[in-house]
Amino acid sequence: MKVYLSPSGQTYNKYAYGNTTEADQCEKIGMACEEALKRSGVTVKRAHKTQHTDDNVKESNAWGADYHICIHTNAIGGDNSAPKAEGCVIFTAKANVNSTMPHVILDELQTLKGKTSPYGVRAHSGLYEINASRAKCIYIEVEFHDNAKLAKWIIENTTKIGEAIAKGVCKALAIEYKPKTKPLNPEMEKYKTLAVKKGIIKGYANGEYGWNDPVTREQLVTILGRLGLING
Repeated sequence: MKVYLSPSGQTYNKYAYGNTTEADQCEKIGMACEEALKRSGVTVKRAHKTQHTDDNVKESNAWGADYHICIHTNAIGGDNSAPKAEGCVIFTAKANVNSTMPHVILDELQTLKGKTSPYGVRAHSGLYEINASRAKCIYIEVEFHDNAKLAKWIIENTTKIGEAIAKGVCKALAIEYKPKTKPLNPEMEKYKTLAVKKGIIKGYANGEYGWNDPVTREQLVTILGRLGLING
Protein backbone atom coordinates (compact mmCIF):
# COMPACT_ATOMS: atom_id res chain seq x y z
CA MET A 1 0.00 0.00 0.00
CA LYS A 2 1.22 3.49 -0.91
CA VAL A 3 0.28 6.45 1.29
CA TYR A 4 0.67 10.00 0.00
CA LEU A 5 0.73 12.80 2.58
CA SER A 6 -0.52 16.20 1.45
CA PRO A 7 -0.03 18.75 4.26
CA SER A 8 -1.72 22.12 3.88
CA GLY A 9 0.30 24.79 2.08
CA GLN A 10 -2.00 27.61 3.23
CA THR A 11 0.47 30.20 4.47
CA TYR A 12 -2.30 32.82 4.53
CA ASN A 13 -4.19 31.02 7.31
CA LYS A 14 -2.79 32.65 10.45
CA TYR A 15 -2.94 31.01 13.85
CA ALA A 16 -4.56 32.79 16.79
CA TYR A 17 -1.47 31.94 18.82
CA GLY A 18 2.24 31.63 18.15
CA ASN A 19 2.76 33.90 15.13
CA THR A 20 2.59 30.94 12.76
CA THR A 21 0.47 29.55 9.94
CA GLU A 22 -1.45 26.45 8.94
CA ALA A 23 1.24 25.60 6.38
CA ASP A 24 4.03 25.75 8.97
CA GLN A 25 2.31 23.51 11.50
CA CYS A 26 0.88 21.04 9.01
CA GLU A 27 4.33 20.56 7.51
CA LYS A 28 5.59 19.59 10.98
CA ILE A 29 2.69 17.19 11.44
CA GLY A 30 3.32 15.72 7.99
CA MET A 31 7.02 15.23 8.68
CA ALA A 32 6.30 13.43 11.96
CA CYS A 33 3.68 11.26 10.27
CA GLU A 34 6.02 10.40 7.40
CA GLU A 35 8.80 9.42 9.79
CA ALA A 36 6.47 7.20 11.83
CA LEU A 37 5.05 5.48 8.74
CA LYS A 38 8.50 4.81 7.29
CA ARG A 39 9.62 3.46 10.65
CA SER A 40 6.65 1.09 10.60
CA GLY A 41 7.37 -0.14 7.07
CA VAL A 42 4.69 1.79 5.17
CA THR A 43 5.54 3.06 1.69
CA VAL A 44 4.97 6.79 1.97
CA LYS A 45 5.61 10.03 0.08
CA ARG A 46 5.07 13.55 1.42
CA ALA A 47 4.38 16.66 -0.65
CA HIS A 48 6.93 19.46 -0.42
CA LYS A 49 5.80 22.48 1.59
CA THR A 50 5.99 24.91 -1.35
CA GLN A 51 4.17 22.60 -3.75
CA HIS A 52 0.72 23.61 -4.98
CA THR A 53 -2.29 21.41 -4.22
CA ASP A 54 -2.77 20.67 -7.94
CA ASP A 55 0.78 19.34 -8.10
CA ASN A 56 0.23 17.27 -4.97
CA VAL A 57 -2.67 15.52 -6.66
CA LYS A 58 -0.72 15.02 -9.90
CA GLU A 59 2.21 13.57 -7.98
CA SER A 60 -0.04 11.31 -5.92
CA ASN A 61 -1.87 10.04 -9.00
CA ALA A 62 1.33 9.49 -10.99
CA TRP A 63 2.88 7.61 -8.09
CA GLY A 64 -0.15 5.35 -7.84
CA ALA A 65 -1.05 6.12 -4.23
CA ASP A 66 -3.65 3.93 -2.56
CA TYR A 67 -4.44 6.57 0.06
CA HIS A 68 -4.13 10.33 -0.32
CA ILE A 69 -4.11 11.89 3.15
CA CYS A 70 -4.59 15.65 3.47
CA ILE A 71 -3.43 17.26 6.71
CA HIS A 72 -5.09 20.57 7.60
CA THR A 73 -6.14 22.62 10.60
CA ASN A 74 -9.55 24.24 10.74
CA ALA A 75 -11.10 27.68 11.28
CA ILE A 76 -14.60 28.93 11.92
CA GLY A 77 -13.65 32.61 11.71
CA GLY A 78 -14.59 35.56 13.85
CA ASP A 79 -13.26 37.19 16.99
CA ASN A 80 -10.97 34.94 19.02
CA SER A 81 -12.79 35.91 22.21
CA ALA A 82 -16.06 34.51 20.87
CA PRO A 83 -17.08 30.88 21.46
CA LYS A 84 -15.41 28.60 18.95
CA ALA A 85 -15.87 25.12 17.62
CA GLU A 86 -13.54 22.41 18.88
CA GLY A 87 -12.65 18.98 17.61
CA CYS A 88 -11.32 17.04 14.64
CA VAL A 89 -13.37 16.44 11.52
CA ILE A 90 -12.38 14.09 8.70
CA PHE A 91 -13.84 14.44 5.22
CA THR A 92 -13.86 11.79 2.53
CA ALA A 93 -15.91 10.74 -0.50
CA LYS A 94 -19.39 9.41 0.16
CA ALA A 95 -18.31 5.96 -1.00
CA ASN A 96 -15.56 5.87 1.63
CA VAL A 97 -17.36 7.44 4.59
CA ASN A 98 -17.92 4.07 6.29
CA SER A 99 -14.48 2.65 5.46
CA THR A 100 -11.99 1.83 8.21
CA MET A 101 -9.18 4.32 7.56
CA PRO A 102 -10.87 7.66 8.39
CA HIS A 103 -12.51 6.27 11.52
CA VAL A 104 -9.39 4.76 13.07
CA ILE A 105 -7.41 7.95 12.36
CA LEU A 106 -10.17 9.94 14.07
CA ASP A 107 -10.08 7.53 17.02
CA GLU A 108 -6.33 8.03 17.45
CA LEU A 109 -6.62 11.83 17.27
CA GLN A 110 -9.48 11.82 19.78
CA THR A 111 -7.44 9.62 22.11
CA LEU A 112 -4.53 12.05 21.86
CA LYS A 113 -6.78 15.01 22.60
CA GLY A 114 -8.65 13.19 25.35
CA LYS A 115 -11.96 14.43 24.02
CA THR A 116 -14.53 13.09 21.57
CA SER A 117 -15.15 15.28 18.54
CA PRO A 118 -18.75 16.23 17.77
CA TYR A 119 -18.01 16.22 14.02
CA GLY A 120 -16.66 12.75 13.22
CA VAL A 121 -16.20 11.45 9.67
CA ARG A 122 -18.27 13.21 7.00
CA ALA A 123 -18.83 12.87 3.28
CA HIS A 124 -17.77 15.94 1.30
CA SER A 125 -18.18 16.41 -2.44
CA GLY A 126 -16.81 19.95 -2.68
CA LEU A 127 -13.10 19.50 -1.92
CA TYR A 128 -10.68 19.38 -4.84
CA GLU A 129 -8.34 16.73 -3.48
CA ILE A 130 -11.19 14.37 -2.63
CA ASN A 131 -12.57 14.72 -6.14
CA ALA A 132 -9.30 14.74 -8.12
CA SER A 133 -7.28 12.08 -6.30
CA ARG A 134 -7.47 8.60 -7.77
CA ALA A 135 -6.55 7.21 -4.36
CA LYS A 136 -8.98 7.09 -1.48
CA CYS A 137 -8.72 10.59 -0.05
CA ILE A 138 -8.79 11.18 3.69
CA TYR A 139 -9.02 14.92 4.39
CA ILE A 140 -8.13 15.62 8.03
CA GLU A 141 -8.95 18.88 9.80
CA VAL A 142 -6.99 18.23 13.00
CA GLU A 143 -8.31 21.05 15.19
CA PHE A 144 -9.39 24.70 15.00
CA HIS A 145 -6.47 27.12 14.76
CA ASP A 146 -8.43 30.38 15.13
CA ASN A 147 -8.88 29.74 18.84
CA ALA A 148 -5.74 30.64 20.79
CA LYS A 149 -6.03 27.73 23.23
CA LEU A 150 -6.51 25.18 20.46
CA ALA A 151 -3.83 26.74 18.26
CA LYS A 152 -1.40 26.46 21.17
CA TRP A 153 -2.33 22.78 21.57
CA ILE A 154 -1.62 22.12 17.89
CA ILE A 155 1.75 23.88 18.02
CA GLU A 156 2.83 21.99 21.13
CA ASN A 157 1.72 18.61 19.80
CA THR A 158 2.67 18.47 16.11
CA THR A 159 4.85 15.39 16.56
CA LYS A 160 2.20 13.57 18.61
CA ILE A 161 -0.47 14.51 16.06
CA GLY A 162 1.64 13.14 13.22
CA GLU A 163 2.27 9.96 15.22
CA ALA A 164 -1.47 9.59 15.95
CA ILE A 165 -2.31 9.82 12.24
CA ALA A 166 0.38 7.23 11.50
CA LYS A 167 -1.02 4.92 14.20
CA GLY A 168 -4.44 5.12 12.56
CA VAL A 169 -3.01 4.39 9.11
CA CYS A 170 -1.07 1.39 10.43
CA LYS A 171 -4.14 0.07 12.25
CA ALA A 172 -6.27 0.40 9.11
CA LEU A 173 -3.64 -1.37 7.01
CA ALA A 174 -3.13 -4.10 9.64
CA ILE A 175 0.53 -3.11 9.95
CA GLU A 176 2.34 -3.00 13.28
CA TYR A 177 2.98 0.56 14.37
CA LYS A 178 6.53 0.93 15.64
CA PRO A 179 6.94 3.68 18.24
CA LYS A 180 10.03 5.82 18.20
CA THR A 181 12.65 4.53 20.58
CA LYS A 182 14.80 6.90 22.55
CA PRO A 183 18.54 6.45 21.96
CA LEU A 184 20.53 5.30 24.96
CA ASN A 185 23.00 7.69 26.49
CA PRO A 186 26.65 6.69 25.87
CA GLU A 187 27.06 5.20 29.35
CA MET A 188 24.00 2.95 29.00
CA GLU A 189 25.03 1.99 25.46
CA LYS A 190 28.36 0.82 26.89
CA TYR A 191 26.59 -1.39 29.43
CA LYS A 192 24.22 -2.74 26.80
CA THR A 193 27.13 -3.73 24.57
CA LEU A 194 28.84 -5.43 27.50
CA ALA A 195 25.64 -7.21 28.48
CA VAL A 196 25.19 -8.54 24.93
CA LYS A 197 28.77 -9.84 24.89
CA LYS A 198 28.25 -11.59 28.22
CA GLY A 199 25.00 -13.16 27.03
CA ILE A 200 22.88 -11.46 29.66
CA ILE A 201 20.13 -10.02 27.48
CA LYS A 202 19.83 -12.50 24.63
CA GLY A 203 17.34 -15.01 26.04
CA TYR A 204 14.76 -15.89 28.62
CA ALA A 205 14.60 -19.61 29.38
CA ASN A 206 17.95 -19.75 31.16
CA GLY A 207 17.43 -16.80 33.48
CA GLU A 208 18.83 -14.18 31.12
CA TYR A 209 16.91 -10.97 30.50
CA GLY A 210 15.65 -9.07 27.45
CA TRP A 211 16.87 -5.49 27.23
CA ASN A 212 13.42 -3.97 27.72
CA ASP A 213 12.19 -6.49 30.28
CA PRO A 214 11.23 -5.29 33.77
CA VAL A 215 13.39 -6.83 36.49
CA THR A 216 13.14 -7.21 40.26
CA ARG A 217 15.80 -5.79 42.57
CA GLU A 218 17.20 -9.29 43.02
CA GLN A 219 17.46 -9.77 39.27
CA LEU A 220 19.11 -6.36 38.92
CA VAL A 221 21.78 -7.35 41.44
CA THR A 222 22.36 -10.55 39.44
CA ILE A 223 22.75 -8.57 36.22
CA LEU A 224 25.18 -6.11 37.83
CA GLY A 225 27.15 -9.03 39.20
CA ARG A 226 27.35 -10.68 35.80
CA LEU A 227 28.60 -7.42 34.35
CA GLY A 228 31.30 -7.30 37.00
CA LEU A 229 30.00 -4.02 38.35
CA ILE A 230 29.48 -5.36 41.90
CA ASN A 231 31.03 -8.18 43.86
CA GLY A 232 28.93 -11.24 44.45
